[in-house]
Amino acid sequence: ARVPLTGVRRKYLKNMLGPMLVGTLMHHLFREATARGMERVVVSWILEENTPMRRLAKKMGTRHYKTYRMFQKSLA
Repeated sequence: ARVPLTGVRRKYLKNMLGPMLVGTLMHHLFREATARGMERVVVSWILEENTPMRRLAKKMGTRHYKTYRMFQKSLA
């Protein structure tokens, strides 16, 4: 299974609501994936500077295996 985007508005990150929402979502996701016989869940596209999400993913037993980056260059 792949979870491409998981996020919470910045205003909710300053209190416990944001982390609780993400934690609850991830808990249910992993539980449902296990119940369906899935052995892996990919939690991708977490920004490098999104330390809270990276911490949460690590606590849930994920491992960092790939980094995507975008670069910009003027063509003119």
